[in-house]
Amino acid sequence: MQRSSETIGTIAAALAKAQAQLVNPEKSLTGTIQSDRSGAAERSFRYAPLFERTRHRAQDVESA
Repeated sequence: MQRSSETIGTIAAALAKAQAQLVNPEKSLTGTIQSDRSGAAERSFRYAPLFERTRHRAQDVESA
């Protein structure tokens, strides 16, 4: 049973290290949701493109 706890500890340490390196991407795009109900307001939201974050991460890995 002790071996399992050591494995979980190793995984937890690796996860903490990875999370410390995460950065929230810039929300540079805007989406709009139109309601089907008459008189309902249109809603918009901002979001980050996934490909931008992937590209930056690939550059980080190459430079390491």
